[in-house]
Amino acid sequence: MGIIVKKFGGTSVSAPEVREQVYAKIESELATGNQVVAVISAMGRRGAPYATDTILDMILAENPDARQRELDFAAVCGEFLAGCVVSASLQKRGHKAVYLSGLQAGIICNGVYGDARIMEIRTDHLLGLLQEGYLPIVAGGQGGTDAGEICTLGRGSSDTSGVALGVALQAERTEIFTDVDGIMTGDPRIINNARIIRQLSYENCIEMAYQGAKVMHPRAVETAALLPTMELYVRSTTSNDPGTLVCSRGEQTGLAGVALQENQHLVQGSLSKDLQERMAVEEIIPLPLKTKEPLLAVAAKEYKRFIALAQQSGVNYPLINNAAKISLVGTGISQIPDLEERCRKALQQAGIPILYSHTTAISHSVWVVAQAVEGANLLHDLLLP
Repeated sequence: MGIIVKKFGGTSVSAPEVREQVYAKIESELATGNQVVAVISAMGRRGAPYATDTILDMILAENPDARQRELDFAAVCGEFLAGCVVSASLQKRGHKAVYLSGLQAGIICNGVYGDARIMEIRTDHLLGLLQEGYLPIVAGGQGGTDAGEICTLGRGSSDTSGVALGVALQAERTEIFTDVDGIMTGDPRIINNARIIRQLSYENCIEMAYQGAKVMHPRAVETAALLPTMELYVRSTTSNDPGTLVCSRGEQTGLAGVALQENQHLVQGSLSKDLQERMAVEEIIPLPLKTKEPLLAVAAKEYKRFIALAQQSGVNYPLINNAAKISLVGTGISQIPDLEERCRKALQQAGIPILYSHTTAISHSVWVVAQAVEGANLLHDLLLP
């Protein structure tokens, strides 16, 4: 008998008929004799009444400058509600389900509101509940401090909660359930011919996540790598497809997938010393692009803070705000013959100008200002047929 952690995303708990699939997967696991810990995200996406973004929008409508502490308290409400619904339903089905906040589950964070890091997980309470025959239902994406402050782990971080609990509990398997059958060679919402990757290395999965692919939170994969004996799967809630195994075995060579990041911000010109010092304090780290003229890429989540700091320094920098970054990811990608030239020619023939391209040992990225989705599909079909 082992411990299995199952994390269910917002779309998996968004409606009664889908939640039935959640209960079925939990009950099927329990029937094998394994113990289960379920991690639950908030219901649905922006617009759904109990989605995290819907709740935050209500707070920000009252005060756009609300403190992050209050936003964190509001953000966890969606997980609380979803977790209580799941727990109550499982109780009705005859299970000893018990709902726990992240802090109650022993997830101790560093106290940084909005983007906290897990410092440790104290498993005594969870292990005690499992020993007594309980089915713990844990709120995703959150933890707390020893002083009792609630902190969120950043957007999309329920994955991190699930995997971190799996590692801490020495689970045999952690499963991330979502609305697609597994990790794919591209986001199926924009890549027409995307297909499932059956086995993906930690390295490639982390890189795809950092490059914008909607696979898993990169911290989740980094955490999973700490316990390589634990199987990590990405699967669909509504099908029985085996999904994608993320592991250290069988590192891919060549290409694994394509990722697209739109709404990219490029800063033209050299930054003043004053602004660089302000950015260092705020931990804003732009990516310098090696072009003839100084050009920096600023992450979308850091853009507003960058603009505020630039205004404080009294300098207005020329900006390109409508850029998109298309990234090809795969171990050994730099050894693929003529990769950069093939990408350049394909995009050029399609009338898609490239602002800049950049190759590392595991990725090749191009920045464009038009037809980004068309370009991503073009490169996917060219190199991942």
